[in-house]
Amino acid sequence: MAFDLATRILEGDTTIWGPNSKAPSNLGWLHLVDKTVEYHEDLFKWAQSVDQSKIIVLSTGDGALAPRVYGDFTKHIEKSYDREITVIDSTDPRSFADIDLTDTAIIVSSKSGLTIETLALFRFFFGRLSRPDRFYAITEPGSPLEDLAKETGFKRIFSAPKDVGGAFLAFTEFGIVPGALAGLDIATLFLAAKNTDLNQWVTLGESIGDQAHNSPHFIKLKYHEPNERSVALWSEHILSKCAGKQHKGLIPIPMQSDFGDYRSSTLDTKITNINNLGSHIYGTQFCALAAAYALGTDPFNAQVPETSKETILHFAKKDKSDANIEIINDDGIASFLVKTVPNKGFGSISYYQPTQEENALYDQHTRISNQLSQTPIALGIAPAHLHSTGQTYMDGPANMSVVQVVSRNYGPIVLIPHMDTDFASLLRAQANDEAHVLEQAGCQVGRFYI
Repeated sequence: MAFDLATRILEGDTTIWGPNSKAPSNLGWLHLVDKTVEYHEDLFKWAQSVDQSKIIVLSTGDGALAPRVYGDFTKHIEKSYDREITVIDSTDPRSFADIDLTDTAIIVSSKSGLTIETLALFRFFFGRLSRPDRFYAITEPGSPLEDLAKETGFKRIFSAPKDVGGAFLAFTEFGIVPGALAGLDIATLFLAAKNTDLNQWVTLGESIGDQAHNSPHFIKLKYHEPNERSVALWSEHILSKCAGKQHKGLIPIPMQSDFGDYRSSTLDTKITNINNLGSHIYGTQFCALAAAYALGTDPFNAQVPETSKETILHFAKKDKSDANIEIINDDGIASFLVKTVPNKGFGSISYYQPTQEENALYDQHTRISNQLSQTPIALGIAPAHLHSTGQTYMDGPANMSVVQVVSRNYGPIVLIPHMDTDFASLLRAQANDEAHVLEQAGCQVGRFYI
């Protein structure tokens, strides 16, 4: 069965996920690994020609994860030359307001060209570094970002294929342009992908999809060191976007161990070399599609519509939520989850905190998970997860409760040029909107202030 399904996917069979699937317009990623030698050489030469030693990627959700994977890989596993890649996918001003822009080039990356976080970050960084020759764009042809880049005079615009679904961007320009700048050997990466044993990945996907039919099924994405977490986060994203929707649930949880007394599968995301990396990325894409097939979801169909810029700015001006949020007392996160997680359900923690605190936040998540060993506890660092697992929580099973960890003070006010608001207000608005949508979906929401 796995062999047949792997073959059908590889051949682009658009009937696998039903007659109304969005697959026909989203399978362009399948053969990106067949790029020519000339393509790789041109990309390598361009990357070598970029003078700056620091690269900032402004993106969120789909477009932010692969650049982080490739940047971490070249920094910690196979370092080829000294160029620093920083991905900014947060609207928490403490994450980026003081970044030194000396010797820096900036990539603005958005598939639709409409993502509010990316647009806000561009406005801020262009206000600080009014050097169009230091800016590059990655987007779909004809997008508003392409128009903006042309009007502003960006040094180069990279066009990504339109027939690739958002979660499958790792081998498109959204991933490999930052990867090339980081010194990643793209040709070897793609060759490893082509040599992947797809049957084993499809078998895994069918297995975890079958187990998610009657209730949420949890897959622990095990990493070993904090610098390996990016691969787990990328894997979490594609699995949840493909098979966590339509009120069904495949819930991935990145963690440094497989601790937890609940029914789950485990996927080890440790990467030791570029061949591992290419096989893991290509194989996990097939795994996610097979899980969706077994579960009966369309991997390419949108989950809940992402919140519009107008709605978020509305919340930013109100600075309050219409949702029924319970305020959690000091050290009460675990108690709230014990009280509110439904039978056979799960909890999640949404951290509206700076990206520099990621390790500490995951440590806290581990402590809470150990306290509640029979209850699965997921987590996300906002607002990035609103484009990833947050979509699953809103469109998947409603048997969950969520804790938002929100700061009372996000530091000095950092205005967003041309948006009539500031980053702290924007981040609070995103928290309020998440709470509102989750409450409407039947989930219990609590908020813990720090």
